[in-house]
Amino acid sequence: RSAMAGSLVSGQSKSSTMGLWASIVAVSLLHLLVTVLFLWHCPEAYMDETLHIPQVRRYCRGDFLQWDSKITTLPGTYLLSLVVMAPRIWWLGPEACSVAALRTVNALFLGPLATFLAAKVLQDIHGCSQHSAALGFRILRFALMPLHFFCCFLYYTDATSTSAVLLMYWLHR
Repeated sequence: RSAMAGSLVSGQSKSSTMGLWASIVAVSLLHLLVTVLFLWHCPEAYMDETLHIPQVRRYCRGDFLQWDSKITTLPGTYLLSLVVMAPRIWWLGPEACSVAALRTVNALFLGPLATFLAAKVLQDIHGCSQHSAALGFRILRFALMPLHFFCCFLYYTDATSTSAVLLMYWLHR
């Protein structure tokens, strides 16, 4: 783990690497499909998004000092979203932080990041020699857990916090 700059898939068999990436691509496409369908039915902020989206929009305007006291999470999701959306924000300005764009960041970046990190932990626990199908199904089981899956097509902070916990666990092992 000390050589984080190296390949994250080094030392794996070709089949386990293919299972990893096939699972992540499948989950990402499913997240995107559900995100689009949900946007079609609910284009406005929904449930906790009514707190998170106005806060990240403040960040998109460069206002990092104002904080909604009802939010109980750290601003990691908002900061990661700004990094991912930086070219879009630079091009379009603060209007780039639309509900659709923010949900897409969660669906295509933060959710798959949690899935990738879960896969790395699973590979460490079960060894890299397992067959790609077995690894793929373990990854899909994680990615499709209702609590995790539901939070990946909305702009919630759960995918970021899950990723942080998995990253710390993976780095610790």
